[in-house]
Amino acid sequence: AALADASVISTMSAWIEQALRPISDADPAVLSKYVLALLKKDTPLDTMRGNCVKELEDFLEDKTRGFVDALFRKVDEEIARYAKRAEEDTNAEEDELDYGEGSDSEKDDE
Repeated sequence: AALADASVISTMSAWIEQALRPISDADPAVLSKYVLALLKKDTPLDTMRGNCVKELEDFLEDKTRGFVDALFRKVDEEIARYAKRAEEDTNAEEDELDYGEGSDSEKDDE
């Protein structure tokens, strides 16, 4: 779910493009979109990692494994950040719930 979130995709896209620029002759914007498409596949992360290595070797050659390792560290970071943000949003929504009549007036009396 995190890898489908627009803010995560935006962050990942910028990071991927920047990471690819010095290690590939391919257009980093185009290759970044390809990498994002690989990340969006609904497969377990281990399978996704293997697919990325296999699919990117033609573009990145001996730099593939290093890039994929860094990519999945970033993916883990973004998933954790997304989960934390989702948890904070859930907690904020719970704080805003109306627990019945009188709850607001009790706060006003304090």
